[in-house]
This record gives sequence, structure tokens and C-alpha cells, in this order.
Amino acid sequence: MINGFIQTPRFQIVIYNKVKGLFLNFNIMNNEIAWYVELTLNPDMLDDFISLTNEMIKSTAQEDGVLIYERFISEDKSKIYIYERYSDSQSALSHLHNFNDKFAKRFSRLVKRVRFLIFGSPSDELKELLTRYGAVFTNQIGGFSSPAREK
Repeated sequence: MINGFIQTPRFQIVIYNKVKGLFLNFNIMNNEIAWYVELTLNPDMLDDFISLTNEMIKSTAQEDGVLIYERFISEDKSKIYIYERYSDSQSALSHLHNFNDKFAKRFSRLVKRVRFLIFGSPSDELKELLTRYGAVFTNQIGGFSSPAREK
């Protein structure tokens, strides 16, 4: 039984349960949009993929509203993992339009999309575009974010 909640200035909801005497913190991403993409690299395409990735990084670094833009590869070099985070739906839309105009054709020849998960609450326009890519939309049930701390 939940007995109360408080909206805090950092976009968190703190819920206190008197019976169990504990607090639960839920971080609300406000307008931020993030996604995780898992790809299978087509055979003998690693060098081409790395080259394209470097072009994409340089281009995306010039875009407004990009908070995180990271690429990872499995140890056996067969899977690519992408994590991206944007300040809002408009920034994510702008990025996707740039991706489509500059990179989509080459990108799709190099990889096969396995999984595409969306985090946050995208605008209707962004949700429509992401749906074309086979995105799966998620709903947050809890968690928190904190700034990096110096050691």
C-alpha cells in the first residue's frame, strides 16, 4: 500500500510506503529520448562498418541535442550495439532525417537490425518514424540517473 508521493525538482517521484518504511524513487526522463539498437554485422563488412561509423560520428557531433552517441562491438565482432540519447523528440527527429539523407542506404547494406528499443515518451511524429524501423516502445517503471562523481 503506497501512502504518498512527492514530485521533486529533479523530475523524480519519491513514493513512501509507511508499512514497509521505504522510499522508491522513479526518475522521469522529462523530454529525453533514448534508444538501444542491436545489429548483426554482415560477413566481411567490419572495415566498411567502422569507416561508416566514423563518418556518422563526425556528422552527428555537429547536431544539436545529441547527449550520447555510442557504438560497441561484441568480442567475436559479429554484433554491433548502439546507444543514443537525445534531449527531446525534435533532436531525435532531426538526427533520423540526417541519417536517412546521408547514411541509411550504406548502413542497411552492412548490418541487419535485430532489436530496436525506445526509452522515453516520443512525440507522435517521432513515434511514427521510429515505427517504420520496427522500434519497440517501452514504459518506465522505475530507476534513477545521477551525475558522474569524481573519485
